[in-house]
Amino acid sequence: MTWLGARLFKHTVVAATIFGSTVLAPFLLLLRKQCGETCIGGALVLLTAGSAALLGAAACRGLDRGSMSTCKWRLVVASVWVFNPVPLAAIGLALRCYEECFLENGSLPVVASHIIPKINQIRNEKDCLFDLVVLSQDYHPAGHISFGTAHGMPQETPNAQKSNSWRGAMSMKCIVNGGMDEACCPLAYVNRSEVTCNGIFEYCPDESFYNNVTNPMINGNPACTTCRDTPDQCFGMTMDLWLDHCLQDGDSAIASSLVVKEGDVIVQKGHRYVEMFSAFMDNTKNYKSALDKTLKDAGVTEIYAAGIATTHCVRWTVEDAANLLGYQANIIMDASAGIWGTPTSYANEAEAIADFQRQNITVLNAADILAMTCADTMSSANVQGVGSLLIFLGALVAHF
Repeated sequence: MTWLGARLFKHTVVAATIFGSTVLAPFLLLLRKQCGETCIGGALVLLTAGSAALLGAAACRGLDRGSMSTCKWRLVVASVWVFNPVPLAAIGLALRCYEECFLENGSLPVVASHIIPKINQIRNEKDCLFDLVVLSQDYHPAGHISFGTAHGMPQETPNAQKSNSWRGAMSMKCIVNGGMDEACCPLAYVNRSEVTCNGIFEYCPDESFYNNVTNPMINGNPACTTCRDTPDQCFGMTMDLWLDHCLQDGDSAIASSLVVKEGDVIVQKGHRYVEMFSAFMDNTKNYKSALDKTLKDAGVTEIYAAGIATTHCVRWTVEDAANLLGYQANIIMDASAGIWGTPTSYANEAEAIADFQRQNITVLNAADILAMTCADTMSSANVQGVGSLLIFLGALVAHF
């Protein structure tokens, strides 16, 4: 091979690499959707090597007809060595618990219909950003531990002001590391002498209510046995009590006005004996959903959360993501709706924003998402390695 041939050979490899990375980008994006990062990484190598072989072969043939086999071998080896593909980012979109039960006419109503158009616009205009969409769904059995009626409160329906969703709070004892038997039991049953009753803020049913033979909250609840017999295996926490809502045979269906597409993943929440605001885990931080594994399997490292409620499901999801699971967390405030002013929530949006920022959770609005482009996301991904976009529509559920 002549000196001139060697020089042209080197520049041909570089040109082929650029060709394989840009001209073939639309094909690679489609391939990425179908078979993931491992597949596309191999495809990039093959496509770039192939491009180099085709372009270089012509140059080689014209310059050194007598050593064609040697030229082709060097060219293919060089193209694979020069091009070191960086995995493209996995982008996840999760719709957090956006169900009929959390809308204005639902069983636990929140003023939230105004956020649906924002979320739908993101899905309709910016689906190119996302490799994964996850919808979290509250799916409660009858007599769920978070229902006031499960602890003797009379059945109520939502009032006109939508201000009676939160019914009170009570102390619980919960099993440490219970696995699939993770459960909590009212402290008023486990050891009533430790409870200082205080109206709805420390609700105590009549002492006769928790009959361990006939009461379904006690009968069959592993925490009510474990925490009474071996209290050192349990820990205490406060649990909110709510209107009965999102029943499996009730209004737990995903909101009909929400854009839902084929391939969206649904994560259900409804373990009978634990409360689960976060889409990742229950409030005791012991019982885990499949969401974390689903996201990590998809390469997701950053989440954008929105939905219902800013104060509960969305909040607990981004806090678990940022503080316990290693994700970079963001919350889309104007695509979220809160249940403000209860003793266990934020007083207002300003207080929520300050707390999120204190925890290094980024606060942004829907317009910021709509301003993103797929090209910008891919460019950032190639610098950072793996990125993701996860949007949670919570307790309306994360999760978007």
